[in-house]
Amino acid sequence: MSSTDGSDLIWDAYNRFFHVCDQPRFNKLFARHELFMKTRDLPGHIIDCGVFKGASTLGWAHMLGCHNPHAMKKAVGFDLFDKKMIDFLPFERAEVERMMIGHMDPDTDYFALLTELAKRKGLQERCEFVKGDVCETLPKYLHDHRGMRISILHLDVDIYKPTLEILRAAYDLVVPGGLIVFDEYAYEGFGESDAVDEFLRERDLRKSARLRIVEGTHTPTAYLQV
Repeated sequence: MSSTDGSDLIWDAYNRFFHVCDQPRFNKLFARHELFMKTRDLPGHIIDCGVFKGASTLGWAHMLGCHNPHAMKKAVGFDLFDKKMIDFLPFERAEVERMMIGHMDPDTDYFALLTELAKRKGLQERCEFVKGDVCETLPKYLHDHRGMRISILHLDVDIYKPTLEILRAAYDLVVPGGLIVFDEYAYEGFGESDAVDEFLRERDLRKSARLRIVEGTHTPTAYLQV
Protein backbone atom coordinates (compact mmCIF):
# COMPACT_ATOMS: atom_id res chain seq x y z
CA MET A 1 0.00 0.00 0.00
CA SER A 2 1.31 3.44 -0.90
CA SER A 3 1.68 6.07 1.79
CA THR A 4 -0.38 9.24 1.69
CA ASP A 5 2.37 11.50 3.04
CA GLY A 6 4.73 11.07 0.11
CA SER A 7 7.24 8.96 2.04
CA ASP A 8 7.10 6.19 -0.55
CA LEU A 9 8.17 8.64 -3.24
CA ILE A 10 11.02 9.88 -1.06
CA TRP A 11 12.24 6.35 -0.37
CA ASP A 12 11.95 5.46 -4.05
CA ALA A 13 14.04 8.52 -4.98
CA TYR A 14 16.59 7.68 -2.27
CA ASN A 15 16.99 4.09 -3.42
CA ARG A 16 17.03 5.07 -7.08
CA PHE A 17 19.85 7.52 -6.38
CA PHE A 18 22.04 4.65 -5.17
CA HIS A 19 20.86 2.33 -7.93
CA VAL A 20 21.47 4.74 -10.81
CA CYS A 21 24.25 7.19 -9.91
CA ASP A 22 27.77 6.39 -11.03
CA GLN A 23 30.97 6.86 -9.05
CA PRO A 24 31.76 10.36 -10.41
CA ARG A 25 28.40 11.65 -9.09
CA PHE A 26 29.14 10.29 -5.63
CA ASN A 27 32.64 11.75 -5.80
CA LYS A 28 31.22 15.18 -6.67
CA LEU A 29 28.75 15.02 -3.78
CA PHE A 30 31.41 13.95 -1.29
CA ALA A 31 33.83 16.62 -2.57
CA ARG A 32 31.28 19.38 -2.09
CA HIS A 33 30.59 18.15 1.42
CA GLU A 34 34.30 18.14 2.21
CA LEU A 35 34.61 21.71 0.95
CA PHE A 36 31.56 22.70 2.97
CA MET A 37 33.09 21.26 6.14
CA LYS A 38 36.17 23.44 5.66
CA THR A 39 33.88 26.46 6.09
CA ARG A 40 31.37 25.04 8.54
CA ASP A 41 32.38 27.41 11.34
CA LEU A 42 32.69 30.49 9.11
CA PRO A 43 30.01 33.16 8.75
CA GLY A 44 28.65 34.09 5.36
CA HIS A 45 26.36 32.77 2.65
CA ILE A 46 27.18 30.22 -0.02
CA ILE A 47 27.00 32.00 -3.37
CA ASP A 48 26.39 29.43 -6.10
CA CYS A 49 26.94 30.84 -9.59
CA GLY A 50 25.72 28.46 -12.27
CA VAL A 51 22.70 26.59 -10.92
CA PHE A 52 21.77 24.59 -14.05
CA LYS A 53 19.13 22.15 -12.71
CA GLY A 54 19.63 23.01 -9.05
CA ALA A 55 21.55 20.07 -7.60
CA SER A 56 24.41 22.16 -6.22
CA THR A 57 22.30 24.91 -4.64
CA LEU A 58 19.83 22.47 -3.09
CA GLY A 59 22.74 20.34 -1.92
CA TRP A 60 24.42 23.30 -0.21
CA ALA A 61 21.08 24.18 1.42
CA HIS A 62 20.67 20.67 2.81
CA MET A 63 24.23 20.77 4.18
CA LEU A 64 23.39 24.01 5.96
CA GLY A 65 20.27 22.40 7.38
CA CYS A 66 22.32 19.47 8.66
CA HIS A 67 25.39 21.27 10.01
CA ASN A 68 24.31 24.90 10.57
CA PRO A 69 20.56 24.77 11.27
CA HIS A 70 20.58 27.89 13.45
CA ALA A 71 23.12 30.01 11.57
CA MET A 72 22.14 32.99 9.44
CA LYS A 73 23.57 31.31 6.36
CA LYS A 74 21.88 30.32 3.13
CA ALA A 75 22.69 29.15 -0.37
CA VAL A 76 21.94 31.71 -3.07
CA GLY A 77 21.90 30.36 -6.61
CA PHE A 78 22.40 32.60 -9.66
CA ASP A 79 21.62 31.51 -13.20
CA LEU A 80 20.22 32.74 -16.50
CA PHE A 81 17.66 29.92 -16.47
CA ASP A 82 17.44 30.57 -20.21
CA LYS A 83 19.74 28.84 -22.67
CA LYS A 84 18.98 31.39 -25.40
CA MET A 85 20.78 34.11 -23.42
CA ILE A 86 24.17 32.41 -22.99
CA ASP A 87 26.99 34.75 -24.09
CA PHE A 88 30.18 32.83 -24.83
CA LEU A 89 33.45 33.25 -26.73
CA PRO A 90 33.87 31.50 -30.10
CA PHE A 91 36.23 28.82 -28.75
CA GLU A 92 33.74 27.98 -25.97
CA ARG A 93 30.88 27.19 -28.37
CA ALA A 94 31.38 23.43 -28.67
CA GLU A 95 31.50 22.79 -24.93
CA VAL A 96 28.65 25.20 -24.18
CA GLU A 97 26.41 23.48 -26.70
CA ARG A 98 27.40 20.01 -25.50
CA MET A 99 27.26 20.51 -21.74
CA MET A 100 24.73 23.31 -21.25
CA ILE A 101 22.32 23.82 -24.11
CA GLY A 102 22.13 20.15 -25.03
CA HIS A 103 21.01 19.12 -21.55
CA MET A 104 18.32 21.74 -20.93
CA ASP A 105 14.64 21.12 -21.59
CA PRO A 106 13.40 24.23 -23.43
CA ASP A 107 9.88 23.69 -22.10
CA THR A 108 10.89 23.62 -18.42
CA ASP A 109 10.91 26.80 -16.33
CA TYR A 110 13.78 25.78 -14.05
CA PHE A 111 13.61 28.97 -12.00
CA ALA A 112 9.95 28.42 -11.10
CA LEU A 113 10.50 24.70 -10.60
CA LEU A 114 13.44 25.13 -8.21
CA THR A 115 11.80 27.95 -6.27
CA GLU A 116 8.75 25.75 -5.74
CA LEU A 117 10.88 22.73 -4.83
CA ALA A 118 12.77 24.72 -2.19
CA LYS A 119 9.48 25.88 -0.71
CA ARG A 120 7.96 22.40 -0.78
CA LYS A 121 10.99 20.90 1.00
CA GLY A 122 11.04 23.62 3.65
CA LEU A 123 14.30 25.09 2.37
CA GLN A 124 13.07 28.58 1.55
CA GLU A 125 14.91 30.05 4.57
CA ARG A 126 18.19 28.42 3.49
CA CYS A 127 17.85 28.61 -0.27
CA GLU A 128 17.19 31.38 -2.78
CA PHE A 129 17.35 31.53 -6.56
CA VAL A 130 18.13 34.66 -8.58
CA LYS A 131 17.27 34.74 -12.29
CA GLY A 132 19.14 36.72 -14.93
CA ASP A 133 22.60 37.56 -16.21
CA VAL A 134 24.88 37.06 -13.22
CA CYS A 135 27.09 39.90 -14.47
CA GLU A 136 24.17 42.16 -13.57
CA THR A 137 22.22 40.27 -10.90
CA LEU A 138 25.13 39.46 -8.60
CA PRO A 139 26.39 43.06 -8.18
CA LYS A 140 22.80 44.19 -7.64
CA TYR A 141 22.17 41.45 -5.07
CA LEU A 142 25.35 42.33 -3.18
CA HIS A 143 24.41 46.02 -3.22
CA ASP A 144 20.88 45.28 -2.02
CA HIS A 145 22.22 43.11 0.81
CA ARG A 146 24.97 45.37 2.12
CA GLY A 147 26.77 43.81 5.07
CA MET A 148 26.43 40.22 3.90
CA ARG A 149 29.53 38.06 3.59
CA ILE A 150 30.44 34.90 1.72
CA SER A 151 31.85 31.65 3.14
CA ILE A 152 31.88 29.77 -0.19
CA LEU A 153 31.89 31.35 -3.64
CA HIS A 154 31.13 28.49 -6.03
CA LEU A 155 31.78 29.25 -9.70
CA ASP A 156 30.20 26.85 -12.16
CA VAL A 157 29.38 29.19 -15.04
CA ASP A 158 32.26 27.66 -17.04
CA ILE A 159 32.79 30.54 -19.46
CA TYR A 160 35.11 33.53 -19.45
CA LYS A 161 33.04 36.70 -19.11
CA PRO A 162 30.76 35.81 -16.16
CA THR A 163 33.60 34.11 -14.29
CA LEU A 164 35.68 37.29 -14.41
CA GLU A 165 32.76 39.54 -13.46
CA ILE A 166 31.75 37.30 -10.55
CA LEU A 167 35.25 37.43 -9.10
CA ARG A 168 35.42 41.19 -9.51
CA ALA A 169 32.07 41.64 -7.76
CA ALA A 170 32.34 39.12 -4.93
CA TYR A 171 35.97 38.40 -4.09
CA ASP A 172 36.28 41.08 -1.42
CA LEU A 173 33.22 39.73 0.42
CA VAL A 174 34.66 36.25 0.94
CA VAL A 175 35.57 35.98 4.63
CA PRO A 176 39.12 35.09 5.72
CA GLY A 177 39.44 31.32 5.44
CA GLY A 178 36.52 31.17 3.02
CA LEU A 179 36.71 29.25 -0.23
CA ILE A 180 36.39 30.10 -3.90
CA VAL A 181 35.56 26.89 -5.73
CA PHE A 182 36.05 26.47 -9.47
CA ASP A 183 34.23 23.75 -11.37
CA GLU A 184 36.15 24.07 -14.65
CA TYR A 185 39.55 25.56 -13.86
CA ALA A 186 42.21 23.96 -16.12
CA TYR A 187 39.36 22.37 -18.09
CA GLU A 188 39.90 22.55 -21.85
CA GLY A 189 37.24 24.16 -24.00
CA PHE A 190 36.05 26.74 -21.47
CA GLY A 191 37.34 30.22 -20.61
CA GLU A 192 37.11 29.85 -16.83
CA SER A 193 40.87 29.34 -16.42
CA ASP A 194 41.69 32.46 -18.44
CA ALA A 195 39.24 34.53 -16.41
CA VAL A 196 40.61 33.31 -13.07
CA ASP A 197 44.20 33.97 -14.10
CA GLU A 198 43.31 37.42 -15.41
CA PHE A 199 41.60 38.33 -12.14
CA LEU A 200 44.57 37.12 -10.10
CA ARG A 201 46.87 39.28 -12.24
CA GLU A 202 44.58 42.29 -11.78
CA ARG A 203 44.83 41.89 -8.00
CA ASP A 204 48.55 41.04 -8.06
CA LEU A 205 47.71 37.64 -6.58
CA ARG A 206 49.12 35.47 -9.35
CA LYS A 207 52.16 34.41 -7.33
CA SER A 208 50.67 34.33 -3.84
CA ALA A 209 47.33 32.65 -4.54
CA ARG A 210 47.60 28.90 -4.17
CA LEU A 211 45.07 26.99 -6.23
CA ARG A 212 44.55 23.44 -5.00
CA ILE A 213 42.92 20.48 -6.67
CA VAL A 214 39.88 18.89 -5.05
CA GLU A 215 41.03 15.36 -4.34
CA GLY A 216 38.89 12.38 -5.26
CA THR A 217 36.72 14.02 -7.90
CA HIS A 218 36.81 15.11 -11.52
CA THR A 219 34.92 18.33 -10.76
CA PRO A 220 35.16 20.74 -9.00
CA THR A 221 38.66 20.99 -10.42
CA ALA A 222 40.21 23.53 -8.03
CA TYR A 223 39.65 25.79 -5.05
CA LEU A 224 41.30 28.79 -3.48
CA GLN A 225 41.28 29.55 0.23
CA VAL A 226 41.16 33.28 0.94
